[in-house]
Amino acid sequence: MPTPLILPSFAAGEISPALHGRVDLAKYQVGLATCLNWFIHPFGGASTRAGTEFVGEAVDPAVRSRLIPFQFNTAETYVLEFAHQKMRVIRDGGYVLETATAISGITRANPGIVTTATPHGLGNGDHVWIDGVVGPSGPMAEVNRRRFTVTGATTTTFELAGIDTSAWPAWVSGGTTARFYTLATPYASADLPLLKFVQSADTMTLTHPGYAPRNLTRTGHAVWTLVAIAFAPDTSAPTGLASTNPGGAQSYVMTAVNDESGEESLASASTGAADAVSGVVFTPVAGCTYYNVYKYKNGIYGFIGRVKSGSTFTDTNIAPDTSDTPPIQRNPFAAAGDWPGCSTWHDGRQWFARTDKGPQTLWASQSANFKNMSVSEPTRDSDAITRTIASREVNEIRFLLSLNSLLVFTSGGEWKCWAGSQSDVITPANTSLKPQGYTGISHVPPIVSGNSALFVTPSGRKVRDLAYDLGADAWQGKDVGILAGHLFEGAQIEEWAYARDPDSIVWCVRSDGILLGFTYLKEHDVYAWSRHVTDGSVESVCAIQERHETALYLSVRRTVKGQTVRYVERLVSRQFLSGGVADVRAAWCVDSGRRDDGWNTDAAKTLAMTGPGYAAGDAVSLSASGHAPFSAASPGQKIILRAGQDQTAATVTAFVDSAHVAATLDMAAPVAVQSVALSDWAMAKDTLSGLWHLEGRSVAILADGSVQPPATVVNGMVAIPRAAGRILAGLPYICDLETLDLEAGPPTLQGRAKRVQEVVLRVKATRGLAIGPDAARLTEVKERAAENFGAPTLLTTGDERVLVDPSWNSGGRLLVRQAWPLPATIVAIVPRLEVGE
Repeated sequence: MPTPLILPSFAAGEISPALHGRVDLAKYQVGLATCLNWFIHPFGGASTRAGTEFVGEAVDPAVRSRLIPFQFNTAETYVLEFAHQKMRVIRDGGYVLETATAISGITRANPGIVTTATPHGLGNGDHVWIDGVVGPSGPMAEVNRRRFTVTGATTTTFELAGIDTSAWPAWVSGGTTARFYTLATPYASADLPLLKFVQSADTMTLTHPGYAPRNLTRTGHAVWTLVAIAFAPDTSAPTGLASTNPGGAQSYVMTAVNDESGEESLASASTGAADAVSGVVFTPVAGCTYYNVYKYKNGIYGFIGRVKSGSTFTDTNIAPDTSDTPPIQRNPFAAAGDWPGCSTWHDGRQWFARTDKGPQTLWASQSANFKNMSVSEPTRDSDAITRTIASREVNEIRFLLSLNSLLVFTSGGEWKCWAGSQSDVITPANTSLKPQGYTGISHVPPIVSGNSALFVTPSGRKVRDLAYDLGADAWQGKDVGILAGHLFEGAQIEEWAYARDPDSIVWCVRSDGILLGFTYLKEHDVYAWSRHVTDGSVESVCAIQERHETALYLSVRRTVKGQTVRYVERLVSRQFLSGGVADVRAAWCVDSGRRDDGWNTDAAKTLAMTGPGYAAGDAVSLSASGHAPFSAASPGQKIILRAGQDQTAATVTAFVDSAHVAATLDMAAPVAVQSVALSDWAMAKDTLSGLWHLEGRSVAILADGSVQPPATVVNGMVAIPRAAGRILAGLPYICDLETLDLEAGPPTLQGRAKRVQEVVLRVKATRGLAIGPDAARLTEVKERAAENFGAPTLLTTGDERVLVDPSWNSGGRLLVRQAWPLPATIVAIVPRLEVGE
């Protein structure tokens, strides 16, 4: 007799085949055999991943880019794309552009020539963005919202490299062109994998052992500077030092103390006095009120007093305090071989580590003065610090991470740098380095999650966490990928990024271009791995906060028209909502996609439809209130009006004025949309343009929540059978979720014949699933119920009961597949299981 067996969670994610016999493990009961293009929520459910939105072409299709996050605060965030000796900036899903220039003409020629109304300042090889051009029948899809390369540039003209415009509609008016903001950098593409970064406010420090350390500073969206760090005090030494009684018996120097930072300058040039009872005058430094005076004794300048700006210091035969001396200039990073490989901020100092000459050495700036590496003799607590790890092996320092201690990750171990007590502050005389483990780290930066860290071991094939254990008084951790070791066989993690909100997922780039998802919530013992594939290879990822969740950006290598291309894309938010409610029309389940949305979003802008009859083919009038959407070009425009699930569509036949048109109904109009002002309306289309980046590719299409037949992109465009207000198109992908062999012991069910005839899928906001014992025997879940004609099938939440292929097998596994561009979330699977001998 069939017995129901519930699989209430998938919180262990995809488990290695080597563990498929470990039914004794608690993680087995919540594990999966396959988790492909599904991700695991921290609460244990699984959802199909969202698709990606096309952001733009990478700097150079021949060169692998690296994406780096730049986050000033939660509202001002950027993605920096580093390519060969260039950097571009992405903000809110688009590349940052320079000031646009108006276009005054585009020729129909090969290549096309653009003329601008004013000098454009472009040079050959520049990339430009063109938009807003108007042709004789509306926007010219061939030129709008595309990147072009400039050749043959003159003062007010340039050619579109490789673009034949001779068959395009003639340019009539409008349009602007803007250059992609690009910053020159010294970093070669081959060196980008070892480029390390750390950020504080609007300044990011970039380090690489082959380049002098640099600060990248932002002062505007398109205003960035990259300069080598000058390791010297920001405060200038006083000048014009002189004695009121010149001579050679005594010698004095003076330093300036910055009013704001408290930084002390280097010593001034010395001045001599005839005796020890004399005055010292000087020229003050802007921003400095007080000055320290030092007198020479036995080869050392010692402190004798402080003087205020505008005053004369009078020496009354004061004995110098040689335990307090002026700062001594020091720059440990002055030349090749001395350039640091990593940096961070900790305990009020900027720390650097790992030079070619000192692979195990750390340097820290003066306290609160991040570019000042000066020291004193004897040392002061605020002086710069130098420490070298004393260990059995010489393992280079690869990363520094600031938590409640400074964690030092080397190629062979993990160390804690601290003052010897958690309540103390690190000083030159109070710095201790203590080993915490001997695993080592790769060149993938550690990730902070809560009060713990994740890091990739030197092989690139293991991931460990590290957290402070109060009982052991040490930083300890474990291998968090041990259950999914098959995901790292023959491939390494090359990059990763942590998408904290909403699902706490670490996205990992594998060396073969596969994207791994790792749902990590240490406090709830959630460690769940998943695999994610796309039609191409992922090469770089980074995550930044955008509004209320973390956005993941990807650099992807694809093939289009037989050519290798590289695109930057953004993983779309998985919150497919309209008005706070799950809505299939808001779904985005295609990759490298583009969406055109003609639905009104302003409640004050309404359309009302009136007429003597409301059957298909009847003539009606459309009246706008709160806006003026119509023009002489409106005839032929299709318009959709909607009230809940009730909707109708009409085609404009005649223009009356900017607020009124005549139209013919394409379908019968329900009562709910008759003679009522509606804010839920759309200017509909039966084509989607702007798909040049997928030219020649077959794409999946979702139009107003309904799946359309696949179409091939031709001239940057696809067509759909019926006009829709919101059209999405992009590369399709399949999502597979497969259970492990079913187990309900003791006694164990392993090795016994099993049959599942019926399954209950407990789902949330789901549509389009199929389920069966394997990919060849899938049964579609029937979902459409009471939806009105013309309305899409709604997303389902609750239990879906499915009769599946009832064949006997030894595992009893179930495969759930999403093959459509639709969302799905499974919170439990309940098979009715029969067991034989």
